This record gives sequence, structure tokens and C-alpha cells, in this order.
Amino acid sequence: MKKVYFLVALVAFTLTSCDKNEFEQTINPKNEFEQTINQEEVKFGGFKVNLPPNYNEKVLSLSLSDLQNQFYTNNTGGLMRAKSSESAGITLDEMSRIIDGILINYPNLDSLTTDEIEKIKINFPDLSSDEIVENINVVDSFYTSLVRYDLVQELTKTESKSNTGAFKVSSSSSSDDYLGSGVNTLEFWYLVWHPALVSPIRKASDKADSLTKSNYPESKRVSDKADAFRHALWNVLICKYIGEDKNKNAISDCTERAEDFTNRHVTGAEKPSSMTDAFWELDKKMDLHNNIQGRKYFESVAWIEKVGVFKVKRVRAPSEDVIVIAIKNKVNSARKISTLSDTSKYPNNLVYIID
Repeated sequence: MKKVYFLVALVAFTLTSCDKNEFEQTINPKNEFEQTINQEEVKFGGFKVNLPPNYNEKVLSLSLSDLQNQFYTNNTGGLMRAKSSESAGITLDEMSRIIDGILINYPNLDSLTTDEIEKIKINFPDLSSDEIVENINVVDSFYTSLVRYDLVQELTKTESKSNTGAFKVSSSSSSDDYLGSGVNTLEFWYLVWHPALVSPIRKASDKADSLTKSNYPESKRVSDKADAFRHALWNVLICKYIGEDKNKNAISDCTERAEDFTNRHVTGAEKPSSMTDAFWELDKKMDLHNNIQGRKYFESVAWIEKVGVFKVKRVRAPSEDVIVIAIKNKVNSARKISTLSDTSKYPNNLVYIID
């Protein structure tokens, strides 16, 4: 009889354990990109690297499409699926806050100190300090891959807090409505892929807005000379702030990033209901042209400088005060346009539509 009781108890215990395991797997599903072991040694950029705990090698090769699929798979609200001109429903401020919270978990590549080098060696154990500096682009790519993955996970959590399946973020900063529009979906995914650019772009957007208001307080900020000033200044400041802090060692790196982002801002913007289609196209042409003038100015005044203990290359530009004076001088020679082809007549001038 004791044997029978023992067998019954054993079967009951086994069934209970199975049910418990199945339940735990249901409430704690394993992410396919996460590891159950503490650390994994892999190859990246030709070097041996130690992944941080609980990460899978697949994280290092995720494409933008992979990240988008992860985001949409985890969200059923259909956010940002329909049109590129739709607002992403999240501000630069909020994206910056989320990314800053992620970046504290990784070495600061913008300021390479001895302490930061030692943190990097945890993941790149075979590299000396000098080799890390020489291969900083590979190091940057490694950490950027991890930050992109972390960012999508955090954005998923942020969206899931909304009852409507869209981001709902409030902020008092001018970047809420920077340069006349919120973050559209083209900008959103560009910043997901280039998370380190959020901070300098946010800073440049706030600064361009505030300097335009202080220098042109009477402006209505639509298609006039002040608007031309704002777009040109915005592009200069994006280039300047990227060059100051980020891992860019060529002037063209700064201008290309600024061009990529500001083109998405203009082409991905949604037409105001009060504006005709013809005027909208002319206004976009004006903005794109003035953006170019800002970047051309930056290229003409920027220089390369080696900074810090490890003499890392950084792009430098004049102060904001000097830049403002230069762009205001360009405003004084700005040309009025009325057709799309007019911009080609003024390859070196700012342009405007409304007096």
C-alpha cells in the first residue's frame, strides 16, 4: 500500500512541476535575442568581443527591417504603418530621455578617458588602449548595435502604456514642436538607427528655435526671411554639435548626417490643411535649399582638431554667436522666389517666399 501511495504522490508532483514550468514559460517568454548564460564570446569587426550578459550574437547583425519587425510584432496598435508623413507621436525630448537612460549602461565614446577605455576592454579584451582608439569606429558600431536593440525594447514599453496604441508624451520644451513640426516617422526610424544623433539634433533644434525668436521676434515663422534663417542655422548647428561630441572625424560625416535627417524632416512632413498643394511644394523647396546653404557654410568654416588624452579627432566650428552673425548676413542677401525653378537661380543665396 505504501508503494501505491508513493507512486501516486510521485505522479502528482511530476504533473504539478510540469504545470508550473509551463506557467513560468508563459509569463516569462524567452526573447530569441537574449542569452540564458552570463556572457558570450563572439567575433565583431574582426575582433574578439565579449557580449554583455544576457545578449545574443544576433543582436549585432539586426537590420533596420529587423528592428521594425520587432517593434510592430510587439505592438498591435499599427503605429506608424500608414504614411511616412504621420507623426510618430513622440518628441525629441522623450527619445533623448530614453536613449540617455540606455547610454549610461555603456562606455562614453564621446569622452574617451582612461576609465572609459577600461570599460571598453571588458568587451574588447584583446585590444590595447591605443588599438581601441585606432579602431574606435568598430567599437562605436558594436555599442550602437546594442543601443539600437535596447531602444526598440524601451520604445515598445513606452508605446504599450498608451490606451490608443500610440506614444503619448508631454513636454514643455520647444523641441515638442521643433521647426514647426513634430517627429515624423521617417525621422523616427532614422533616429532609431542613429541613436547617438538624437542629443545633438535635439540641442540644435532647441537652439535654432530660440535664436530665431530672439533675432526675429516679429516673424510669423512661415516662409519668410526668419524661416530661411532658422533652417540654415539649424543645419549649421546640427553639424556643429555632431562634430563636437560624437565619434566623427571628418567634416563630411557631420554634413551627411545633417542632410540625411533634415531631408527626412522636410519630405516626411505633413501638409497643413490651410496651405495649398502648390504653396506647400514651394515651401518645401525653400526649406531644402536653405538647409543646403547652412551646410555649405559649415563646410567653409569647420576644421579638425585632436582632443583629449588619446588625441581623438573631432570636428570643430565657430561659436554660436559667430554663426548667427554669418547667417544673418546671408539673410540680408536672400532672394525672393515664386516658382520651384527659382532656387536654381540662386545657388549661393538663402531664399524666401513671403516678405
